[in-house]
Amino acid sequence: MFLKNIIKYCKTDKTYHTYYRLCESYRDEFGMPRQRMVLGLGRLLEIPDLDQKILLAARINELIKGTPTLFNTNKDPAVEQLAQYFYRELKIKKKIDRRPGEKIDEWETVNLKTLKNKDVREIGAESLCYQALIINQYHCPEKNPCGTLRKF
Repeated sequence: MFLKNIIKYCKTDKTYHTYYRLCESYRDEFGMPRQRMVLGLGRLLEIPDLDQKILLAARINELIKGTPTLFNTNKDPAVEQLAQYFYRELKIKKKIDRRPGEKIDEWETVNLKTLKNKDVREIGAESLCYQALIINQYHCPEKNPCGTLRKF
């Protein structure tokens, strides 16, 4: 996720204001890259520096993924407070899928009765016989220091 700035013109003040949005990139059904707004962050007047805004986006990503960086480079309490606030907003609006620290299982239970073979391939008896003959032709004795194959 990244921050995207939007510049809007205020007719009453006749000034321009910059608003920030938390956006994510994705690909649509045709494979084209798109961006969608996840959360509107407002004007972010609390942190005027651009580096602080970059740290804010990085900290929000850390909170979402549940994997903090090795070295905590974020020393600014204003950035941390805003990151925690926006993270809570994301959870309340159900914009994130999983909780931090939740591990993704590598194993998945599959009902074997529902599986169907689409492209079945066979190894072939000829290939197995050929490999068995080649293995039987060569012998590797235990006392052979080189570990090379020697023909009987």
